[in-house]
Amino acid sequence: MFDGVSQNGWTDSKANCSFGTAFKSGYLGVLSEVKYFMNRFAISKIANKFRFQGSMDNVTFTDIFLVGLEIHEGWNYYNFARGNELRYRFYRFFGNDTGSCLSVGEVGFRGIEVIDSNAPSYSSCPIQLNLDN
Repeated sequence: MFDGVSQNGWTDSKANCSFGTAFKSGYLGVLSEVKYFMNRFAISKIANKFRFQGSMDNVTFTDIFLVGLEIHEGWNYYNFARGNELRYRFYRFFGNDTGSCLSVGEVGFRGIEVIDSNAPSYSSCPIQLNLDN
C-alpha cells in the first residue's frame, strides 16, 4: 500500500479494521498531504464509516478526517495548509463498521520526518571519520 504501485485493492470485511504507518521512536511525521487510491468499492461501505487518524502513543488516536460522500475512484486527497500540517508519530486509516476497510489500492503521504523535540538545539552522536586511508 505504500510502495508507489497502485494495486487492484485488498478487501477486509471485519469491523474495527485498520492499516497505517509509524515513525521511529523520537521522530514525528509532519504531513501536508494524505492521499489514497480507490479503484473499486461500494460507497455505502466507506462513506462516513472510514477515517484517518493520528496518535503519539499508538493507543489513543485523534480523528483527522472522516471519508464522506466525496470519495471517488482514483486518487482522493486531503491537503493541510502551511502551519496546519499534521504532527504525529503514528498514522492509520480505521474503519469501525463491517466492510468499511474495503478496497484501498495505495496510500501516499507528503511531508517530512522531524525529531520530536522543542529544544532550541539538538546533539547527536558525533561522526568520526578516518581520513588516513
